[in-house]
Amino acid sequence: MDSTSSDQHHHHHKKKKKSASKVVEQDVRMDYVPSKEGRARPFVAYFPTGFDPLGEADHGDAAAALSSVKVYQGVDKLKAKQTQLVASTHGQVDFVGLNYAGEAAAWQPCSYALGVYDKEKGTLQLVPLAGEKILRMEPRVRGMSYEWTDEEERVEDTREQSLLKRRMLVETFGSQKSKMRAQRMERGIVKEDALGDTEDMESLFQEAGENEALLTNEQALQQANLSVVRNVPPHDVSANTPEGAYPLDKLIPAEEWENLDTRELKTAAKKAKDEELLRQQKYPNFVLSRLRRIRVEGDKEGNDRRAKILVYLRHLFTFHATPHYAVRKAASDPGRFSQETGIPGIIVSSFLERFAGESTTDSLNKSEIRIQSKQHKDLLTSYCLILGLAVDDFQADPYDMALELKQTVNTIRPYYRELGCKFEARSINERRELGDPDSAQGKWRVTLPVPLKFPEIVTAKGKGPRR
Repeated sequence: MDSTSSDQHHHHHKKKKKSASKVVEQDVRMDYVPSKEGRARPFVAYFPTGFDPLGEADHGDAAAALSSVKVYQGVDKLKAKQTQLVASTHGQVDFVGLNYAGEAAAWQPCSYALGVYDKEKGTLQLVPLAGEKILRMEPRVRGMSYEWTDEEERVEDTREQSLLKRRMLVETFGSQKSKMRAQRMERGIVKEDALGDTEDMESLFQEAGENEALLTNEQALQQANLSVVRNVPPHDVSANTPEGAYPLDKLIPAEEWENLDTRELKTAAKKAKDEELLRQQKYPNFVLSRLRRIRVEGDKEGNDRRAKILVYLRHLFTFHATPHYAVRKAASDPGRFSQETGIPGIIVSSFLERFAGESTTDSLNKSEIRIQSKQHKDLLTSYCLILGLAVDDFQADPYDMALELKQTVNTIRPYYRELGCKFEARSINERRELGDPDSAQGKWRVTLPVPLKFPEIVTAKGKGPRR
C-alpha cells in the first residue's frame, strides 16, 4: 500500500471515530429531593442469585415474580436506623436485605442517590437512598429460622469471634505494648476444655463440702509460708550463730575453695605498691577496702578464710557485671571465658550451673547456650550480699556493696530482707565517729539475727474506727 492510500485510510478512520463520539447536548434541570421525617427513602437492592424480580411467576401468565415488598425499620430509640427489606415470592423462598449486616454493615466511603430522569420535561431528580447503602438480597426459605436458638451459645460464639477479630487487628497494626496486653487477656480466659471432666469436678466439690477440717486464717498463712520456695543461698534456719545460718562450705563448695588463689591479695595487704597495682587493674573496691581484714595479728586461720572469701567475691562481682550475651557464649567456650575474666575454669562451670538456666542448643549457631533470667541474677546478688556480710563478721555497712553492684542502698535493701537480715539506722554520734554524718555512707548497719526469720505472707488488716 502506497503512502497516498495510507493517508486516506487514516483520514477515514479519524472521521469515523469523530462521528461515533458525537454527543447530543440537552439542557437538563437537576433537582435534589431531601429526605423528610417519617418517610422512607428509595431502596436499591440486587439479587446475587440471578433471580429476576420482574420475571413471570409459575402460576401467573404475566404476574411479577414478587408477591410483595415490605420494609421493616427499627424503633426510634436506636441511634442507627436498622432496616430490613423483605421481598416475598409466590413460592416458599423470600429474599431479605439488611443494612446492618453483611456488606452493608461495612464502612461505606461513598454516598448513593437514585436519579429519575424525565426526558420530556428535561429534569433530573436526585433522591438519596435509604441508609445510603445498597442492599444484598439473600434467599431465605420460608418457615425456617436463621437466628440462634441457644442464647448462651450465641453470646459465647460472638465473644470468641470478637476476640479473634481484635487479635488479628492488634497483630497487624498494634504496638508491642498492645500485643502483650492482648496476649495477657487471652491467657486469662478459661475455656471449658481446660476444666477437665465434669464428673471429676463435681466429686471434687462434693468432697470439699463434706470436709469439716477447715483451716483458720492463721493456719492457712502458716502453711503458705512453709510452702514458699525462697531464692536464697543454702541456709539453716535452726542455726544459733550467723556463721551457721549460711554455712560457708555450702556457699563455696570444697572443689571451688581449693582453686582460690590468694597470693596476690595477701601481697597487696602487706605492700601499698602492690595494692595500687591491683587498683589500676580495676580490682573491686569492695575487696581492696577490706585488705585490713586479712592482716589481723594472731588470727592466721581467720585471715586465710577471709582472704579466700574476698577472692571468691571478686569472681562473683566479675560474673555479676558480665552482660547476658557473654554469659550465653560462655556455655559453648568456658575456657575462653575463663581467660578473659580471670575466673578459674572450675568456678566458671559452677557459676553457669548455679546462676544461669539449663544448657540448650542454639538452633542458628548449633552451639550450647545458657540464658540468665532475673531469678538467676537475684540469686547471684544474694550470694554477693551474704558473703560480704561474712567478711565483715555479719555486721556491715551496705553502702560499699551497693556501689560495687552499681545499685543504691534502697534497691538492695529488699535482697537483704529476703536473706533474713535486719536494717538499723546508726545514731548521729556513731556517724560522726565514722566521718561525715550527712554522708550516705555509715547511715545504716546491716546485721543477721539468728535463728533466721524470713519475711512472711501477711493479710491486710483494715483500719479501726477513728477516735
